[in-house]
Amino acid sequence: MSTSEFLYRVLADADFRPFGIAQYDLGTTFEPGSGGPFDGQPL
Repeated sequence: MSTSEFLYRVLADADFRPFGIAQYDLGTTFEPGSGGPFDGQPL
């Protein structure tokens, strides 16, 4: 298995045990940080 396939399966395949995290249905949890060098400003 290639590295890219492994990473895809870890993130997207709920039956890829014991490595998969898709089984936890985390959803989208990204929130940009504040106080960084760009402070939320577009480049």
